[in-house]
Amino acid sequence: MGTFNSTGSGGNWTDDSTWAETGQPAADGTDHVIITGGDTVTLTANTGTGSIKISGTIEGAGHTLTVSSAYSNKPFDNDGTIDSGSDLNVTITNTGTQQDGLFCDFNQASQGNINNLTINLANGTTANKTVICGGDTTIDGALTITSGTLDTSSSSNVDLTVTGDVSVTGTLTGNASAISMGSLTINSGGTYSATSGTTTLTKNNGSGYIMQSAGTSRFTHNNGTIKFDGSESVPSIDVDDPFKNVIIDTNNKLRVIDQKFDIAGDLTITSGGAFAHSSFPNTVIEVAGDVDIQAGTLGSTGCTADWEFGSLTIASGATYIAPSGTTTITDESSGGDAVS
Repeated sequence: MGTFNSTGSGGNWTDDSTWAETGQPAADGTDHVIITGGDTVTLTANTGTGSIKISGTIEGAGHTLTVSSAYSNKPFDNDGTIDSGSDLNVTITNTGTQQDGLFCDFNQASQGNINNLTINLANGTTANKTVICGGDTTIDGALTITSGTLDTSSSSNVDLTVTGDVSVTGTLTGNASAISMGSLTINSGGTYSATSGTTTLTKNNGSGYIMQSAGTSRFTHNNGTIKFDGSESVPSIDVDDPFKNVIIDTNNKLRVIDQKFDIAGDLTITSGGAFAHSSFPNTVIEVAGDVDIQAGTLGSTGCTADWEFGSLTIASGATYIAPSGTTTITDESSGGDAVS
């Protein structure tokens, strides 16, 4: 594994003149690359390297940089700038030299973000397969975890913001971080160990789901809150595992495509609402805690199931459309009333 330093003038990644050393970084991804402060290096095609340290500027030009190893446990170390007008896609693998406790500085404040990030850590031990975010991380495009774990750091609890879709077949660990995503798909075999804070979801994926799980996927709520927020015409969810607390603040009603909407804590509706898909008129909604409809609507005509809430509060102007089955209230709200 060699080291390549950019020269004082920078240039294209594939130009020998860009590098102080003879030649250019090996395309098979075995070298450590340093982009020197003041230099700008531009990708002209998809390429690979062992690891990278960015002190200057990197321009992605819509291409993907794959890093397959690590230097001092850091596959991707950005103390410089990712050019905001030139999309850089990054894939983290561990097909090269194995190191435990991988640590990535993906972006620095006001210095550009990765467009699409893919985590594909399929080799080695569990410690070889975990990447910890070194600071608050913003992904302008999509986050795909094919294998391995992306961890927001249990000691630092850094923020994670993904503008696009999040697809998890490996593991995403949220700790106590503030997490925001476009949509969340937990594929079969994947796990989202949710933040104990709030996960905010803002838009549908290409299949029309704002949150979706499949097969042997796992969603672990960790006593956190899932907030559905956005302006999609019909945001849909299909999740088998229980939620803790849910906030619905969408422009339009949330469509539940499942046999059960299971909430172990509270359900708060501040806008929009929720209803069962027409193909699932017997969808059960169970909320162990308080249901607080501050605005919008809970329910729709045609639902036939039995629903159960700890308490039910319907604000002036809000609506509860009861199913044709039984609505059971099991407790009282913090205000002392079972229904208000």
